[in-house]
Amino acid sequence: MRTAGFILAIVLTSLNLQAQQVGDPEFDPTLQSPVYEKGTGPALFIDEAHNNFHTLNGRYQPFAKLLQEDGYNLKAFAEEFTKTGLENAKILVIANALHESNIEDCILPNPSAFSKDEIAAVVDWIKEGGSLFLIADHMPFPGGAADLAAAFGIDFRIDFENE
Repeated sequence: MRTAGFILAIVLTSLNLQAQQVGDPEFDPTLQSPVYEKGTGPALFIDEAHNNFHTLNGRYQPFAKLLQEDGYNLKAFAEEFTKTGLENAKILVIANALHESNIEDCILPNPSAFSKDEIAAVVDWIKEGGSLFLIADHMPFPGGAADLAAAFGIDFRIDFENE
């Protein structure tokens, strides 16, 4: 009985390892009616400067391929947000930004991944016509994006206790 329990534990552990999030590099989207001709659409920046879980050539590669097929001009944006840095972007995608203190240890508190100056730059950029797609999955990511979301009246919360 002990051996059966040990084998079951190994099988369940190996299933969990295979369930980790990975992008599908083989994904090949084909669109019948793209919104824009290839390369003529708006500039879309994907944030990679804030310890992001999703990146252009990483877990967001399938998403990126779909957007490129639809004509968007994609750029991995790996610098601090500034008025000058964002001026050529029409759309900014921020997915699961994380403060550097939470990279190795995802315990509360989860500080902002963005400085006050960066938040101000994004707010101003949006007021001038930019579009933000802000994504925060489960803990610890809402903490990393909470201050930026709050600048737009959105309240990101982590609703469980740290044990």
